[in-house]
Amino acid sequence: MFLASLLRFISLLGLVSPAEAWDPSQARVPGIAFGLTPDAGTAAIRFPNSTVVHMARTEWNQSQPYRTFMRKADGPPADVERCHWLMSYFTGCGRDADFEAVKVLLLDLKEMVEAVLRTNICFADVVIADLGQTYQGRIIEEALAAIGLRQSTSVASAPKLAALAYSFENPDDNAPERLVLVIDYSKSHLNLAIFCDDEGITMEPVRQDYQMGLGASNEINSQHWGDVDNAIGQFLLSPFGDSYKGSPLPRHISKLVLYGDAMEQRFRDALMMHVKVGKELVEKAYVYSPAGAGAVPMAERSFHRQNSIDFYGEATFGCKWRSKLYHKRAHDEL
Repeated sequence: MFLASLLRFISLLGLVSPAEAWDPSQARVPGIAFGLTPDAGTAAIRFPNSTVVHMARTEWNQSQPYRTFMRKADGPPADVERCHWLMSYFTGCGRDADFEAVKVLLLDLKEMVEAVLRTNICFADVVIADLGQTYQGRIIEEALAAIGLRQSTSVASAPKLAALAYSFENPDDNAPERLVLVIDYSKSHLNLAIFCDDEGITMEPVRQDYQMGLGASNEINSQHWGDVDNAIGQFLLSPFGDSYKGSPLPRHISKLVLYGDAMEQRFRDALMMHVKVGKELVEKAYVYSPAGAGAVPMAERSFHRQNSIDFYGEATFGCKWRSKLYHKRAHDEL
């Protein structure tokens, strides 16, 4: 009954059912990722046959403690260290409540994935909106470890995954040192990022501006669209500095990638009118679903990492013994 109920909230990005997509006897293991935003958490499974399952329970609303935690501004590095090492009683930063809030979410996502795979998992990777939120990142990693999961790779940035996915899916469009603008417009935030894409080989971060106060939930404010316009204008002021090669970066944006749970036509119309973006760039923009820029590409990355010949990640003690996923590894046969 639980599994049948759960599968009603699964979006399957493929042509087969989860049961058909996964054969426990095969050597390669699925890639699993959790995408965390200020309002929600999602999970994705990348099966060895390239099928991808993206999961979310549409009737499930995040708790207020989780929403509060994910909206906390990152403090100075010294404060982040203090909150990390000292109990909440001594710091006043609410670390214990934050830890419990995100732990509940991650445990729920873990159970969703295990219900589909019908066995326990030992590894899951995480993607968040802004890697600059170091306090948030630490709490999430600690909570992941507390529920018995390990990471195959470090926490990733959703904007960078979106830029990499675009470059990978459009290999003929790659060029030396072009600038890619990635915009995430969601109910809770506006997230702007620029990357230097060097022929699809590297995706170097240039700058990022993560604004919690400029999401779609603030559209009722009469100043909202003016504030969004100003934020984008300030963000796109050139010059953009030098590349990792030491040469000056281009002064103009070549490609635009859009995603977010509020990325609708009204926002795209506003971008078309913006003097630093314009109609041509928006009309040629690559638009992802929120899943396409979060848990799904991270699950793809996790799959390739775990099935690479040089991956020997240590699982929690006893985890692999109880699971059907890890008894036979492809590179163990080489």
